[in-house]
Amino acid sequence: MNLLNPEIVELINRAEVSYVATSDKNGYPHLAVEKGLKIIDEKYLGFNAWFCRKTVENLRNNPEVAIAVCDPLSRRGYQFLGTIAEVKEGAMLDGFNPELEKKEKDIPQIESRLKIEINEVLNFATGPHSDKNVL
Repeated sequence: MNLLNPEIVELINRAEVSYVATSDKNGYPHLAVEKGLKIIDEKYLGFNAWFCRKTVENLRNNPEVAIAVCDPLSRRGYQFLGTIAEVKEGAMLDGFNPELEKKEKDIPQIESRLKIEINEVLNFATGPHSDKNVL
C-alpha cells in the first residue's frame, strides 16, 4: 500500500475537511468531520484534532475506521479504509478546566493524535463509481 500517489497527496494537502466514520462495539455508526488529515508515510495517515468524545470512544473500542476526502468542485476523492494503530492525547485546551468539564462534559478539552494504518483506498464520488481498491 503506497499512499504517496501524487493525486492522493495533492487532494489531502488541499482538503479543507475530512469525514471520519467510526462505529461503536455494537456496530452503531458515527460520522465526524475534521481538519488536519496528514500523510505520515506510504502506509499511514494521521490526525491531530479535537475529535468529539464519541469518535475517540468508538476508536478505542472498535479500531476500524473509514476516512473520506473529496474535492467539492469535481465531487471526486478517496475513501481510506483502515485500522487505528495509535490513539494518543495531545494538547489541552488552554490547560484543563474542571469547571468546563462539569458544565460541558461532552466537549473535548484534549486534542487527539491518531495514527491510522490504511488497508484499502477506494474512489469516493457522487454517481457511478467502483469500490475497487485503487492502489
